[in-house]
Amino acid sequence: MKSLTHKLLSITRALSEVFERSDNPDEILYALLSAITAGESLGFNRAFAMLFDENGNLFGYMATGPISHEEADHIWKDIEAKKLTLWEIINSYSVELVEEQRRKFSHILEHLNCKREEIEKPDCVIGKALNKQDATLIKTSEIHPLPEYLKVLGSEEIAIVPLTVGKKRFGVIMADNFITKRSISNTTLIILESFALQASTALSKAFYVRELEKKIKTIQEYHKRALELEKAASIGDLVYHLAHEFKNSILVIGGLAKAMKDDTPEEDPRYPFVHAIVEEAGKLDRLLTATIKGLRQNAFIKREKVDLINLIQEKIQNLTEYANAHNVNIQFNSPITQLFLNLPKEPFCDLIENLLTNAIDAMPNGGTIWVWVEKEKRYINVYFKDNGTGIPRELQSKIFDPFFTTKEKGSGLGLYNVRQILRSIGGNIELVESIPHRGTTFKIYLPSVIP
Repeated sequence: MKSLTHKLLSITRALSEVFERSDNPDEILYALLSAITAGESLGFNRAFAMLFDENGNLFGYMATGPISHEEADHIWKDIEAKKLTLWEIINSYSVELVEEQRRKFSHILEHLNCKREEIEKPDCVIGKALNKQDATLIKTSEIHPLPEYLKVLGSEEIAIVPLTVGKKRFGVIMADNFITKRSISNTTLIILESFALQASTALSKAFYVRELEKKIKTIQEYHKRALELEKAASIGDLVYHLAHEFKNSILVIGGLAKAMKDDTPEEDPRYPFVHAIVEEAGKLDRLLTATIKGLRQNAFIKREKVDLINLIQEKIQNLTEYANAHNVNIQFNSPITQLFLNLPKEPFCDLIENLLTNAIDAMPNGGTIWVWVEKEKRYINVYFKDNGTGIPRELQSKIFDPFFTTKEKGSGLGLYNVRQILRSIGGNIELVESIPHRGTTFKIYLPSVIP
């Protein structure tokens, strides 16, 4: 188990370096396929990437590995002679190298096609893998008739793993042991799925960046879409932090625990503990997926004409019972009785609730929150002031960072989300002051005219 753990951690670290820095789908896919086929890694003989085109059809896009026993011997001896490390293999991407592999496997890649209509059929093995979002082991002798995209591989066993993030489907990876004929274990499938999940997150960011680059073709278009670009950069930044801070650990813990669970009888006294680890890792993965989905929806939600004053009053009213239970009084003062702005209503309600509940949590012995609105020439300012415990000076520069929290059960996304929502409409938030044991004041400001 130690060797498996060490192997998994080594590959994860090497892949993470590529996935975090690269916005190039080819480099991301090449790193993934190299990790799958590298000798000291999973050791598959060959790996193929099939991607969706704009019509929903899958086509052969990239491949790595040897095409014969002779080439396999040559490659493995060359790696041993040069003492190439796993990191060097995974980071060896170049356009020329990818094209060389494509030419070598062109006789296979041109037959790796699966039409949209076929994918949607209930008996399609690729369609099943995509729908389940799980790695699948295919035994070709059990499939009749054998589709052309499996027949062309000429393998007895083929691993198929989807490249998906939520409802977004980028394609599938297929891997086999065409040369060695070694059987594919369940543990290897689990690890393969873990790597594909990492790659899918990186591909999501890379394809999004590519899409933005296509849209922004002129200076005029750039100015019109500058705000959208900032939102996209923020989401990409969040995805980066999510992958870096959580995903790798979840995949390692969940993957190893699943492998241990499969090998542990239910009557074994250790089984409940291993089962609990698998369940909790699954919960964390689901939470991470839901968080990313929710933030993306909030960033691009439609705006509507909203009375800001009335919205704040309603939110305070909704939180009155919660505040009273914590011995907190909320006072709202505004010389303006109505103030209509074009706002994303639900995200903005969440924003106000987050600032108010943060203030309530900062007053464990009770206190007062003051909320007031000021109108300037270009901006509308809304202040939130409490007389709570305050924020230590050394932590004040970090409070808007994703995943930074001083709460025992906090996610560290609250103030980060507040800032992203405001930035999406041309506003922002700042910490006006925070004095230990005396309280904290935040100011959010909005443009007086929001497009």
